[in-house]
Amino acid sequence: MAGPLPFGSLPPPAEFAMIVFRSLAHPFAPASLLLAVLLLACGGSESDGGSSATVATDPGGSSLGASSTGEEPSTSQGPSRLGITLLPGGDLLRFTAVVSARDTAGAPFALQPEDLDVEVEGATVEGLQRTGDGWVRVELVADRVDVGVPITVRAGAGVEITREALPMHRRDAFWSVPEFVPGLVNTAGWEDSSEVSPDGEWLIVSSYAPVDAFSCSLAESAVDHPTCNDVLGPWQAPERPDLFGADRIDENGRIRHQVPALCFVGEDGGDFPIALPPTAAYGFRLQEDGSFAEPFVIGYAMDGYPVAPFGFSFVGDIEGRQARVVYGHADIREFDEKGLTPNLYVAPITLGERNVLGRFTCDTTSGLRYTDAVDERLEILPHSIHKGNPYMEASETRVWFDDESGGGSLVYFAVREDGTWTERIAASAPVNQTAQQSYQPYLHGDRLFWARNFNSIQSARLDGDDPAADGAWEALRTDLALAPAQGPPTEAAPGTIVAMGEPSVALDADGYTWLYFVAIRRTNSGFNADIARVRSLSAQGE
Repeated sequence: MAGPLPFGSLPPPAEFAMIVFRSLAHPFAPASLLLAVLLLACGGSESDGGSSATVATDPGGSSLGASSTGEEPSTSQGPSRLGITLLPGGDLLRFTAVVSARDTAGAPFALQPEDLDVEVEGATVEGLQRTGDGWVRVELVADRVDVGVPITVRAGAGVEITREALPMHRRDAFWSVPEFVPGLVNTAGWEDSSEVSPDGEWLIVSSYAPVDAFSCSLAESAVDHPTCNDVLGPWQAPERPDLFGADRIDENGRIRHQVPALCFVGEDGGDFPIALPPTAAYGFRLQEDGSFAEPFVIGYAMDGYPVAPFGFSFVGDIEGRQARVVYGHADIREFDEKGLTPNLYVAPITLGERNVLGRFTCDTTSGLRYTDAVDERLEILPHSIHKGNPYMEASETRVWFDDESGGGSLVYFAVREDGTWTERIAASAPVNQTAQQSYQPYLHGDRLFWARNFNSIQSARLDGDDPAADGAWEALRTDLALAPAQGPPTEAAPGTIVAMGEPSVALDADGYTWLYFVAIRRTNSGFNADIARVRSLSAQGE
C-alpha cells in the first residue's frame, strides 16, 4: 500500500476494530493452540497404548555437560557446570535423569552420587547410581503422565541446574522423554506457535502475550475482565526486550487497552471496548548448556496489536545471522466486507536483532499509513481462504499450510509453477483423514509432521512426488500423544497438559533429531502455553 488507507474506505475506527476481531477465531494469533483448547471437551488420542524404548547407556548430545567423545573425566577440580539428559525407563512413568558435569576448564568432571543434592516435584527418586563415565543416573518414577516434573540438581555452592521433564501418555520409541525448553523462552505469560531452525540454533516463539490469552478469550476479550488485565509474564528485558506495546503497561502492571497506531482508542482517550494486550513474536539463540536466551523481537510496529503474525518458519539456509521467514498474518491492509482472513507472507529478518516487518501510523485526517515494509505476500488464490502455519520447502517451489477456519481443519500445499502459485491442494491420507483435524504441518527431510486434534503429534514419510496422490505416504507414526481427556479443559487438574501441537524439527551438530512443540497446561488460575522439546534416542538422524 503506497499511501494511506483512507477512512472513507473503512467503517469508523471503533466499528472497524470490532469487525476485525469478530472476523477471526479470537483476538490473539489466529492459529494458536488456545483455539484448540476451546474445541477439546472429551476427545483423546487415537490409542491408549504407549511405547517405550530401551534405555541408552550413552546420553551424548550437545545439551549435556559431559562428552561422549572419549575425554577422560577430571576429578582434580570441582564442577562448574551441570547437565541433565533425560532417558526413558521401563514404562511411561519411569525415566532417568543422567547428570553430568564439567570443570572450570570445560573438561568433563567425574561425579559421585554423594556429591549431588536432588530435588524433584511430582515424582519419586528411586535411587542414584554412578556410571563408568563419571555421570550419575537419577532413577525417577513420575506420579502422573502429561504433567511436568521439575528436577533440580545441586553440586556444591552455586552449582545447580533445573530441568522440567514431561513424561507423556504416549511416545514413539524413536524419542526420549520430553522436557520444557529451559532458559528465557518459557514464562508465566503465553508462549505459543513455536518454530526451531533446522540446525537447532535458533527458536522463534511467534505469539507471546504477558496475559493468560486463553482465559481472556473465554471471557470474550472483555476489556474489564481480570484475565485480560492480570499481567503474569514479563514485558521488559531481560526476558522480553522491545515488546511492541510495552508502553501500554504501567509500572503497576495495568494494561492500557488501546492501539494508537491503528486509531483504536476509546472515547475521550480511554480504553477500547475490547481487550488489547500487547502481543509480539520473539526469537532466541541456543546456549552452550542447551537452554535458549538472547531474546529479540519480531513483528509489525503497531503498538502490540494482538492480531499479529503467527506460525513463523525458516525459509532456506541461514547465512550468518541473515534469515528469511514465512508466516501467516491477517493483514489489516487486506480488510474487505468479509473482514480479515490470514494469508501467507515472506520477509527477511536479522537474527539477534529487533526486527520490524512494517510500520503502521494513524493519521486521523487521512487514514492509516503503512511504511518501512519488508514483507511480501504469497499470491496463493483465493485470498479469502484461511492460510496459516506455513512451512516452505528449501526449493521454494512448494509451501505447506493449514486452514483452521472451519469445524474440520486440513493440511494443504501449493506448488509454484513458472513463477505462479497453484491454488491449495489437500494432502492425501493419512495426513488428512475423515473426522480428524490436522493442523500445523512441518516437513523434515521426507517426513511430514503435523498436529492431530491438538492432542497428538503425528508424522509420515512421503513416498513419491505428489502428496495428494493415493498411497503417497508410508505408515502413520504417532510421535507423542496426550491421554484421553476426561472432561473439558477447565475441569482438568492443575498441571495437566490439555493441548499440544505446533511441531517443528531440528538436526543438531551431533546428529540427534529434536522435535519442538507447544504444550498448554492447566494452572491454578487458568492456563499457560509453554514450549517443550524431545530428543531422539540415537544420533542417526530422522
